Amino acid sequence: MGIAKEQLYDNQQEAFYESMAERLGITYDEVEEIEPQINENTGSDEAVYGYYLTFKEDAPREILDKIERLDSNDCFWLDISDLYDEDYDEEQYEDIVNKTSPYNDCLTSIEEVKQLMNIPLKKEKKSRYILYRQLYASLISIMEAYLFERLLSAIDKNENLLANFFLFYNGAHNFDEHDIKKARKYLMENILYHNLATVSNIYSETFKFRFPSCEKIKKAIKLRHDIVHRNGKTANGDSLIVSRKDIEHLSDNIKELISNLEYNICNPSLPFKN
Repeated sequence: MGIAKEQLYDNQQEAFYESMAERLGITYDEVEEIEPQINENTGSDEAVYGYYLTFKEDAPREILDKIERLDSNDCFWLDISDLYDEDYDEEQYEDIVNKTSPYNDCLTSIEEVKQLMNIPLKKEKKSRYILYRQLYASLISIMEAYLFERLLSAIDKNENLLANFFLFYNGAHNFDEHDIKKARKYLMENILYHNLATVSNIYSETFKFRFPSCEKIKKAIKLRHDIVHRNGKTANGDSLIVSRKDIEHLSDNIKELISNLEYNICNPSLPFKN
C-alpha cells in the first residue's frame, strides 16, 4: 500500500472534517471530538428528501451548543443540493477493487513501519520520540486503509454482500445503478474508518458476523488523535511518549484484528476464528 496511499486516506478525512467545520461553524478539532455522520431522510416511498448530521453519543455538550440550527434531537439538517453529486474518484475505486489482496498489503505496510524503528538518527533520544509517534499514527492509517479497501472490494465482487449492505444502508433489498453510485461515494468519502463503532456496524450487517473486540485499538486511536492533531501532546499539554513496545503491541493488535476479519470474510486458511 505504501505511505503515499496512507496519506491519501488521511487527506480525505481531513477534507471531510474541514468541510464539516465550515458548515457547523466550529473548529476542526471540535469536529473531531463530535464525529459527525451523514444520514439520509427517506420517506415511505424510499425517496431521499434530505440529509442530516448526527454525532457520537458522548459528544461534548459544550461543542454541540455552539452549532446553530441544531434541532431538539441534536441533528443538523443539510441542504439536499449540497450532497446530491454522485461523482466519486472512479480511478481510485478501480484501483481498490482490483487489488489482489488488501490483507497482504496491510501486513506488508505494517512490517515496513516496524523496520523504520531501526533507522539511525541524530539527536537520538528526542528524534526517536518524534519518529515513534509518527510510526504509531501510521499504523492506524494502515488499518483504516485495510478496512476501507476490504469492504469496498468485497461488495464489488459479491452481489449478496452488496444486498446486505444496502439493507443496512437504506433499509431496502432493491437497488439500481444510481443507488450503487451513491453507496460508493458514501463509503469512499463519508465514512471515517478509524471510527470503529461505525465500521463494526457496517461490517457486521454486510458480512453477517460479529466484529471482533478491539478495545486496545480504540485506545490507540485516541492517542493517534493527539499525535496528529495536537502535535504529540495531550489536551493538557503533556507530551506523549511512544515506545518501541507500544508500536510492536499495536502492530500485533492490528494484525490480529485484520486476520480475524479476513478469516471470517472468506479465507479459512488463516489461523483466527471468531
